[in-house]
Amino acid sequence: MSFTAGEGRPLAPRSRLGGQIVVLLSGALLGVAPWSSAQIRDEVRVYAADSANGYAESLVRFSRKLAPLGATSVKGLGGTLTYATPIAVDGLGRSWIAFDPLNQTQLLRIDRDGVLLTPAQLGDNPVNVVIGADGHAYASTRIGLTSPGPVYGVDADGTVLWSSMSGPSLYNFGYPQQLAMTAAGELWLGDAKVVGGTASPLMVRLNPSTGAVAGTVTLTVTDAGVCSFAPSGDGTLWSLTCGVDYWLFKTQGTQILDSFPVDGGFSGVTYRTHVDAQGRPHVLSHYNEAGGWGSRLLRYNPSAPEQPDAVFQFGATIRGWAFGPTGEEVFAIVSPSFDYRLERLNLVSGAKSSVPMHPVWPDPDLTQGDPTGFLYANVVDRNGDNDGDGAANGAETSAGSNPFDPLSRPEGPKVYLSFAPTTNAILLTYVDPDGLLDPAGGLDLSTLALLTGAGTNVFSFILPFLTTVDVTPDGTQATATFGALPLPGNLKIRLEARVSDLTGALGWDWQVTPPGDL
Repeated sequence: MSFTAGEGRPLAPRSRLGGQIVVLLSGALLGVAPWSSAQIRDEVRVYAADSANGYAESLVRFSRKLAPLGATSVKGLGGTLTYATPIAVDGLGRSWIAFDPLNQTQLLRIDRDGVLLTPAQLGDNPVNVVIGADGHAYASTRIGLTSPGPVYGVDADGTVLWSSMSGPSLYNFGYPQQLAMTAAGELWLGDAKVVGGTASPLMVRLNPSTGAVAGTVTLTVTDAGVCSFAPSGDGTLWSLTCGVDYWLFKTQGTQILDSFPVDGGFSGVTYRTHVDAQGRPHVLSHYNEAGGWGSRLLRYNPSAPEQPDAVFQFGATIRGWAFGPTGEEVFAIVSPSFDYRLERLNLVSGAKSSVPMHPVWPDPDLTQGDPTGFLYANVVDRNGDNDGDGAANGAETSAGSNPFDPLSRPEGPKVYLSFAPTTNAILLTYVDPDGLLDPAGGLDLSTLALLTGAGTNVFSFILPFLTTVDVTPDGTQATATFGALPLPGNLKIRLEARVSDLTGALGWDWQVTPPGDL
């Protein structure tokens, strides 16, 4: 199915709660809950040139409302930041960057506030970097243009702990470019190995303590290589192989558990593949696909992989993408011609918003690795509690709550902001697993709010335009349609919906009125 603005979760028939919701909505006091922070900041990390600093390449941090929060320049450090410069985030919110494999032999380290730290000095050019739950970093490298370099283990302070050629030496088709850390704590290399003149995808499992080879898995396709790794929260690892055809393979460390061909994998720019909190791989549509041109995400359900079970349309060719912290949204850099945009798509409601990157932030990339921290929470440290709210990171991503916001909790409320087809009327969908009107954990209706970009709460203004409230029979979800207030197209108003429950947990969503592009 294709999601477009205005489509959301299917609702069951209206229940008797509808009248109660309408009455209570009318009496809301409309308070707004404060934000809190965690060790990993709730933000999106983008590489771009910084027009305010002589167009020096920088790590630019954006909020989930697509607003720039700060930039860290790499000017004068002798390297570049591109789509091929992977990033990892550790539990303290530090960014680890495999900095420019052509010119540098260091891992950049940037703290959660954007301050450059002392880099980790390697003996070879870094190709990829991942983080373990213990805070250690692991980097694969290359020597020269084509030769494999050792894998390095690095302490949290940047000290090199070990280096090993054990795994990289098994590759003879250039150097291995894919590196992954799984939820089971397994460290993997991936690429192709030539045997008898034929290239086959080879996965090598390494001991994280020494870099020694702990096992290998050869994938059952030929004339192909591993082009993307996608670890899942259940401890398994998905591999996208690219060649004549594109296949997904799933392994738990010793054998292939599942495999199937996919009708996608390469956008013309990147092979980036990710797995959501429900274990479903997402691949890019092909750049030469009719009507796609690398602009869609294809979601596959492994139990029925004959075709995608959902297709998400973006505004142009996807250069790079990642799940947001909750896993219910995707951020992407898209390129309609050369007018690059940063785009946010809510996967539940289908609502989509974007901001231009040019001319302020030209040449942007949402790089491979973990630019949002979702991989850290969903895979690397599932049992940790990064925001200190009592809910494990993995429990939060599984429930679609934010592991980096203590006010967002698995049992807490959610709100989804979207717009009706044709009329653009505002739709607000409220979800609370406790029950919307539960006296202990239900919605605190005095906190219902709809804020404009200037911070003005307009909920009381739109309330008279409420036309329907559809409530599911179990009373956990309701959609309010403000059908008497059609919005003109291209209005471009920023809107933010919020609601808290009676425990103080907060639900939040943000969009721009259709067509959603600022």
